[in-house]
Amino acid sequence: MALMRQMVARYKEDMIPLASHDLKTAFARIAEIPWYADRWNGEAAEVIKRPGYTMARMWPGGDCDDKAIAMASVLELQGVPWRFVAAGRTEGKPPTHVFVEANLGEGWIPMDCTYPHNRPGWQMRDYPVRIVG
Repeated sequence: MALMRQMVARYKEDMIPLASHDLKTAFARIAEIPWYADRWNGEAAEVIKRPGYTMARMWPGGDCDDKAIAMASVLELQGVPWRFVAAGRTEGKPPTHVFVEANLGEGWIPMDCTYPHNRPGWQMRDYPVRIVG
């Protein structure tokens, strides 16, 4: 998650056009980008992309970390406190999912824009293991 935070710090300006919108609109725009498993040279790989590349769809889409970086960048630009959450299904195994939580004044709200059907406040229930970072 440290590299993801560095990406937000370094490239948040990529999201200036989207940060002028309300959070619900920004969330929907990021969520509508198709989910796409990372690949490099035709092989499965973990690729951390800057938010502008995700929004420009320089790959066919983005996975959870790409969309989390984009959403965190919008929140950062809007001055909203945020944090990354890595989640997994099995205790003792590495997390398999990551999303953002935002503190909108009433506690931490999940902002998981990985899939188009997700909405702010919605959280996958089958990921009980959580690592906040």
